[in-house]
Amino acid sequence: MDRAAKKLMVPGAVVLLRTPQGTFRAITGTTQRGTAEPPDSGDRLRIASDTKTMTAALITLLAQDGELGLSDPVSAYVAGVPGGGNITIADCRR
Repeated sequence: MDRAAKKLMVPGAVVLLRTPQGTFRAITGTTQRGTAEPPDSGDRLRIASDTKTMTAALITLLAQDGELGLSDPVSAYVAGVPGGGNITIADCRR
């Protein structure tokens, strides 16, 4: 993890993994360059567009597993989306 943080030129990183067998935490670096405060798994970070890629990957996996269909309406999963009955999961990639 130290090498990855250095390669990505980030001041610090946190990995938090929760499984039925337990919780694993790994922490490296600091919250900001020039400080000594280490990051914590409870810290809030602005991750910007990273969530779009992660969400798309998870939706693809769910579709492959038959848990949802790309032709399903968004309203089947998220209430209150205007026109959600006419927008499919596949439409959301546009």
